[in-house]
Amino acid sequence: MENLMARRAASMLAGALQNQYQNSAIATANNINFKAQLE
Repeated sequence: MENLMARRAASMLAGALQNQYQNSAIATANNINFKAQLE
C-alpha cells in the first residue's frame, strides 16, 4: 500500500513539474511574440 502511495505522489510531482515547464515555455513564447509586435 505504501508503494502505491509513493508512486502516486511521484506521479503527481512529475505532473506538476511538467505543467510548470509548459507554462514557462508558453510565457516565454508569448513574451517573444509581444516584443516582436512592439518593434
